[in-house]
Amino acid sequence: MSIIFKTRTIRPSTRGENAKYKISTKGITSDDVLHLMIKHESKKFVKTYLFEGKDVAKNDNLFFTAIEKENTIDIALSGVPKWGELKITFIPAKAKKQK
Repeated sequence: MSIIFKTRTIRPSTRGENAKYKISTKGITSDDVLHLMIKHESKKFVKTYLFEGKDVAKNDNLFFTAIEKENTIDIALSGVPKWGELKITFIPAKAKKQK
């Protein structure tokens, strides 16, 4: 079993409002886990999903569409059932002062 990491960035500056974002799943086996992180180019937005390899190995790609509303961004996945969304909080590291 391997964990396959993929990251995609939502880029409204260069993509249409209803653009589909593609994630290649070629080479992922049924024993693997796909770790997908979706970020936004200019907003503080990160969502992370996990998918079982058996669900993504059936197809060569999966897709998502980012639906931006007033203060939220919804992710509409297609081509795979949602296995789990991870809640991750990023805490910036503070630099230590040297004496």
